[in-house]
Amino acid sequence: MTRIVLDIPNNTDVELLLPLLRRLGIIISNQTHELNESEIAYHKNVIEKGGKNIADFGSFMQDFELSRQDKPMPFRD
Repeated sequence: MTRIVLDIPNNTDVELLLPLLRRLGIIISNQTHELNESEIAYHKNVIEKGGKNIADFGSFMQDFELSRQDKPMPFRD
């Protein structure tokens, strides 16, 4: 098997190439595109928001560990 990686700068060229590759039975993997400025800003905003703001992490972990304990089951406990 031969593997070829193509960097195609024009999206219209990709749209022309994909049907040909499918017709030839060539497997297409990892089709990606670069993010534009608005997509980058959106992802940065999501990252900056982060998760919950937990001031008392110790009590959070205690509650979390209690919620993750196995429930009593017959013939086991």
